[in-house]
Amino acid sequence: MPQKNGLQAVQEVKAFFAEQRVKLFNKTELQEPLYIFLSAHVVNEAFKTHARSQGVDHLFEKPLNPVQLIDMLSLLKPEGKKKKA
Repeated sequence: MPQKNGLQAVQEVKAFFAEQRVKLFNKTELQEPLYIFLSAHVVNEAFKTHARSQGVDHLFEKPLNPVQLIDMLSLLKPEGKKKKA
C-alpha cells in the first residue's frame, strides 16, 4: 500500500466500525470483519504479537501453499471466525 501499511489500514477500519456502532446507538450486532494479514515479508513472533495487539486476527506469509489458502478461506465461514494462536 503506497500511503499506509496494513496495520494502519486495520486501525482505520476498526475506527470506522466503532464510529458506526455509536451512530447506531451502540448496536452490537454490527459485526466487525475478520482481519487477515497477508505479508510478503518474514513474519516473526514479535511482529505477530504486535499485529494481534493492533487487532489482526490471522497472519499468513506469501507465498501461500494450497493448504494455507484453504485454511484462510475457511475463516470466511461464520463458524470459522475464531482466533487462532
